[in-house]
Amino acid sequence: MGIAGLYGDRGDHSDMTYKSGPESKVTKINLVDTKKITDVDSYSQTGLEAALTLNRFNLQAEYMAATLRRGEGDLNFDGWYIQSSYFITADSRSYKKGRYAPVKPRSILGRNGIGAWELAVRLSEVDLSDADIFGGQQQDLTLGLNVYATPQIRFSAEYIEVLATSNPKTAEPELFQLRAEWVL
Repeated sequence: MGIAGLYGDRGDHSDMTYKSGPESKVTKINLVDTKKITDVDSYSQTGLEAALTLNRFNLQAEYMAATLRRGEGDLNFDGWYIQSSYFITADSRSYKKGRYAPVKPRSILGRNGIGAWELAVRLSEVDLSDADIFGGQQQDLTLGLNVYATPQIRFSAEYIEVLATSNPKTAEPELFQLRAEWVL
């Protein structure tokens, strides 16, 4: 379980923007965008997070809310996700000192082993519309396969579908991405 809070006084920097794209670090496309919000006096953000691990099964969720205070009235935006994963091999995640530790596969790929194989699903939503700001709403579904070949090497395949966006100027794209990571 976790809770987070943030408060900021904008001072002379009274403009703010919130935006989001599909849950991919490959694209810079923003499907929802508040554009520039002027005359923001202060802002606060609150987050709640929970995670559960039972052997090979993992469940995680987070909710974030932001309030912008301005003379024309406060604005409220929020977003959330819920994700789950399951190791189809006899592996699991370990949680240490407030975070998940890197996955260490029981067998190493290429050394008479197949590594650790994990299936994952994630549903997320963000709402960036309130009062006179029409930033839009977006909902994404992600399906993933992670292969931890060694403690330092991971391969990932992800399919991301934007299920809905309220912005009439944007499509509801689908993405497929492959990634290889090597951590020293």
